[in-house]
Amino acid sequence: MTDFLITGASGRLGRKLIQRLEGRNASLRLMSRAAGPDVRWVCADIDRGTGLSAAVAGVRTVIHCASSPYQRTREVDVEGTRRLVETCSLNGVAHFVFVSITGVDRMPFPYYRAKLDAEKIVESSGVPFTIVRITQFFPFVDWMLRRLLALPVGLLPAGGLLQPIDMGEAADRVVDVSFAAPAGRIAESGGPQVMSFGDIARQWKQARGRSVFTIPVPAVGASLKALHQGALTCPNGWRGRKTWLEWLK
Repeated sequence: MTDFLITGASGRLGRKLIQRLEGRNASLRLMSRAAGPDVRWVCADIDRGTGLSAAVAGVRTVIHCASSPYQRTREVDVEGTRRLVETCSLNGVAHFVFVSITGVDRMPFPYYRAKLDAEKIVESSGVPFTIVRITQFFPFVDWMLRRLLALPVGLLPAGGLLQPIDMGEAADRVVDVSFAAPAGRIAESGGPQVMSFGDIARQWKQARGRSVFTIPVPAVGASLKALHQGALTCPNGWRGRKTWLEWLK
């Protein structure tokens, strides 16, 4: 019996999970669309449903973090999750850990709606599960600011709220949950601080040595209103320790 299968194992979070599970002497099977560097890697595609039975066979716990936010999202995140969890049911997987996003039920982004639909599929699958919702990772926030503030003047939803988290601490949270018994929908996870976009951008500009004039965008439209209301935060949830400013340094 293999302890864990990680989907999306070649992604950033997947690589962090591998490191931490190896540190706890867990046996691993690593799933991606392309062959990996050793025999633990299996080629499978949740989008097309190929290779799933071989990937899941003999696995105790599946950690599902494969996702496609920018293209074929519903095919991968919704229908792909359906195929995967159905395969897990047929193969007697004891624990299905689904990595989701804090606020998917509060933010009307199409990608978030797809993740919420995937959560519902997991919940109704009959496979014992835990859903781990996590806020935005620090590298994603950094990437987003590089795009928003690429020019001398940038638009910024300065009143919007985020609670970004260190990716390593997010991986620690997922691993701890994966070793525990299935718990259903657990408390959402985020970084140690709920911060406004304005404060996040100010610390980023100082750390990066950037001089960008920012124009605050008013809360117009459902998505910006939800952002200003803290839809992507979980002040009463599980919190990491590393701050945004510490990560920037």
